[in-house]
Amino acid sequence: MAEEYEYVTGKFGGRRLIKRVCENCGEQFGALPGNVKKGMGKYCSATCARRGRGDKPPIDRICKKCGSLFKTFASRIHLERGFYCSQKCYWDDMKETLSPRACGHCKKIAMVLPYRQRRKSFFCSKVCRAEGNKTGGYVTCENPECGASIYRPKNRLIGRKHSFCSMRCRSAVVHGENHHLWEGGTNRHYKRSGHNFSHYQRRLILERDDYTCQDCGDDQADVLHVDHILAVCLGGTRKIENGQTLCSGCHSKKTTKDRAELRKRKDEQFMKVAELEILDHKIAA
Repeated sequence: MAEEYEYVTGKFGGRRLIKRVCENCGEQFGALPGNVKKGMGKYCSATCARRGRGDKPPIDRICKKCGSLFKTFASRIHLERGFYCSQKCYWDDMKETLSPRACGHCKKIAMVLPYRQRRKSFFCSKVCRAEGNKTGGYVTCENPECGASIYRPKNRLIGRKHSFCSMRCRSAVVHGENHHLWEGGTNRHYKRSGHNFSHYQRRLILERDDYTCQDCGDDQADVLHVDHILAVCLGGTRKIENGQTLCSGCHSKKTTKDRAELRKRKDEQFMKVAELEILDHKIAA
């Protein structure tokens, strides 16, 4: 014959629970029917389950602070715990062991617990900790209109050419010809998407050159190209004055020369950057 249970309604969600009595503390609680059928649902909480499954019963002890009798487990005594009946008694006893120590930044005297006396460093507040852990230095913003003093870590002080407090100050000084990536007023977007002549510009350039190659003078070529006199990658623009008419053969030769010149400029720029890095390492050493 099936065992009859007394059911109660749960506090959260209104679930139907079986009324049980905790085997550790003796309090009534509601257990899930599935857990009861599996032989579970004997304890009201994880703490009671951990204590109830232990082989050793609780031990009576006297509180180190207030002297009252309380129960604790052998596992806590083994770990050198279980000396106080509550957190209040623990902290009241710890306050009696306070000793003075100076802050590592502002040198203010504060009363600290013994475990904080054993630490290598001590700070009285988060502000003092942030200031005391700083290993860098203060530099002045290079923008003449700003001149603010800013903190930089040690790793940012070595090998840095400029120091600015914000991107606005940096843009005010390092722009145009002063920028190390200056290429005559062009940018990557201009090179990538807008370096070709429009159809109207192509027609004007062909009519101006009388449909004749400006390099070899051939006026009977089947295919004519409109090319830049100074390539965009070398600083040229899309203006009509920078355009010329070339046949396919002359266009190929000029493209080869422009690529060789671009490669040469990139090699020179790379060597300059490498020399600056070597110089920075020597200064840092």
